[in-house]
Amino acid sequence: MEADTWCGFLAMDPPRNVRCDVTVGVPIRNSSGLVTQEFADRVVEASVIEAGQIVTQRLRLRDPMNRTPASVICREFLMEMNRLMKISIPGSRVSQLRIPP
Repeated sequence: MEADTWCGFLAMDPPRNVRCDVTVGVPIRNSSGLVTQEFADRVVEASVIEAGQIVTQRLRLRDPMNRTPASVICREFLMEMNRLMKISIPGSRVSQLRIPP
């Protein structure tokens, strides 16, 4: 199964929206058994939220002036999504569709 998704970040001051377009690939079956579409959808949704929160927290600590380029933010989001998805659904992968300017 594969689906395209995106995540938007609303960073601190000044407010800024960063769009990260990613593709999430989930195996139909893995070492844990069958992966249903409903389960995959719930895991992807939870991972998007958690990865967004983790990356936002890191940005607030590291870059209080909110000057990190969107491409760097999306790369961090992609890495965090991959980490979370591999924990929840072994064999899954997240890839970036396009790199923002």
